[in-house]
Amino acid sequence: YESVERLRLAATTAFLASLLSSPGKWVKDPNVTQCNFRDQIDQANPSLILIGNSYLTENISPRVLDRILRKALGRDFRTLVLAEGGATSAWWYLVMKNHVAKSRAQGIPIGIFFCGYDLTRMNRVLNARHLTLINKLLEDEEEVFFRKTRNTSLRPPRGASRRLDRAEFNEYALGQWVNFCYLWELKRFNPTVILRARFQLAQQRIPRAVAAVEPETGDDDFCRNLTACVDDTFLPDIIREGHDVGLFVVEIHRRPGTPFDDAWYAYRDQLRRYLADQRVGYISLQDHPELDVESLYGLTDHLNPTGEIINTQLFAEDLHRSGILRRESR
Repeated sequence: YESVERLRLAATTAFLASLLSSPGKWVKDPNVTQCNFRDQIDQANPSLILIGNSYLTENISPRVLDRILRKALGRDFRTLVLAEGGATSAWWYLVMKNHVAKSRAQGIPIGIFFCGYDLTRMNRVLNARHLTLINKLLEDEEEVFFRKTRNTSLRPPRGASRRLDRAEFNEYALGQWVNFCYLWELKRFNPTVILRARFQLAQQRIPRAVAAVEPETGDDDFCRNLTACVDDTFLPDIIREGHDVGLFVVEIHRRPGTPFDDAWYAYRDQLRRYLADQRVGYISLQDHPELDVESLYGLTDHLNPTGEIINTQLFAEDLHRSGILRRESR
């Protein structure tokens, strides 16, 4: 076991050294398994694609959804879910750009599930876990991603002096190195904690790109006023990449007792108007009082199995009634 660890350490150290010796050049980390949603889409030949995070995977049952819609539409129906726990707008954008838009999914309705301000939230782009997810989706120079995560009028997250550029993202390969060698630890600790414990590195020797994404940023780094800052978010880019498909968004239902202030309602109204102007469909599960039942929920806004079935039924009805499925060309 120790010999295997030494081999891993030697291989990844060599990669890291070569990477950091050319700070201005982007080099794909060989230890990162890239996502290949394109093949998954083309092989599945879906009737509907849903994109999101655990608020999708924990709250919607594709099996139940397909059964309801097969009966309602009188034909075969297959839903494909593309989701990653914790993923937000940057991940959704890269999935749309590098996978959905390059697949044979043209004309298929694409739904993005979101919670709260996530469609225009930028802070979680910089969190260590989310950068790990994003690294699996990068394919080219990704000008939009790196421009928007560094040059933005949005307030920088707490603990980060500025955004990351492409060269600094290369340095984040150190986090991938840790991920490769000590995956089980990365799930429990952030990269700095692991590096200090394993290699006794001083704070000043930890690459600034790793330090910049820690700790988890707060919830205050999002676009509240769409008129002023929506172009600084990934929402317009998601819409642009979804131009040739039937793009729509789905607002999840929050757990009963979740506080909603006037700013939230104002934001929600702005978001609806903006999406309508962009001809993007909007389904709100938040508007269903049937989900205002505490016993339907597990952790946070995640539903338990009973709640998942009820939520899926309501979503199927909303989706069928909306006319969105008429856009399907297959």
